Amino acid sequence: MLVRIAVDCANGAYAGLAVTICRALAGGLPSRPSPRVMAIAFVLTVAYGTSDELHQMFVPGRSPDVYDVAADAAGAAVGLIACWAWGIIRALG
Repeated sequence: MLVRIAVDCANGAYAGLAVTICRALAGGLPSRPSPRVMAIAFVLTVAYGTSDELHQMFVPGRSPDVYDVAADAAGAAVGLIACWAWGIIRALG
């Protein structure tokens, strides 16, 4: 149960990071992010998650896990999909 809560929190954190990077690269909130900007935001977010896992090699009691990187990537994807959907909804409204 606690592991699932930790994964959900990590997904939320990486979703937020991906959206923040995407909005920064797109030039702020009013502009709609392009697929290129979203891809760059995804790559940067996953790279950060990967570096976080690599740093865990040096922390006693922790170890890197490829499944954690996959969970981070899933969180980033969810955040970017939400950002993309919000851009469409805003354009229609």
